[in-house]
Amino acid sequence: MNKAKRVELLRLFSAASRFESRLKTKSKEDTESFFIKNYHWLFLVLPFAVSVILAFIAKSGDGDNHLRAAALILLLVAYFAAVIQPFLMIWIHRRDFINSVRSPMSLLMKNIERSTLVDSRLLSRLRDLPIGTLDIVLLELRSEKEFFEKRIALVVGSIEKVGLIPGIFAVLVALSNVKADKFLWLDALAYSVLFLYGFGVAAHHLAMRLERYSKVVELVLESKKPKN
Repeated sequence: MNKAKRVELLRLFSAASRFESRLKTKSKEDTESFFIKNYHWLFLVLPFAVSVILAFIAKSGDGDNHLRAAALILLLVAYFAAVIQPFLMIWIHRRDFINSVRSPMSLLMKNIERSTLVDSRLLSRLRDLPIGTLDIVLLELRSEKEFFEKRIALVVGSIEKVGLIPGIFAVLVALSNVKADKFLWLDALAYSVLFLYGFGVAAHHLAMRLERYSKVVELVLESKKPKN
């Protein structure tokens, strides 16, 4: 497979991923307000980023305890937003949640409908590729997923299993000892837990998407190979 073909395939899967993201965004635009649609950016990413900046300024300066306390409070806001998000989404979409409890298949069908739109477009493009190229693509997708999951486990470790509790505990202890420099290591723990937890969640979503793309390629291969 030459370089041009590899670039074309990369763009193909990237386009499928962007199309799926647009479908999710479009479905949210019909039912959610601005603050809910941008919940992650407004209440998770923004407080975390500002907290990191304030902590860096406090550390590089004269060790201003007020700045450090403000940074920790913003970090606690991000933790709180991450914890309440599932419950908030259940409350906002309580009608859909009640309907899904009454009829679980309805929620699954909505997800399947969106995935079908994405996969059907991908299938139509992949059918034009020769079997040899598809075999290589499938091998690369499987290998990348396997290596990606191993890298996730190596970086994130057991944080996903224990959750955000150690980070929240570290923030609270650091806030109660904001004037004591010997507890600065708790700041590093608090920031690391939230960052790695968010990274792990996002990475697993990507790994699941790679798994689905692999199955799409398998389906194309099965349809192209002669049957005995």
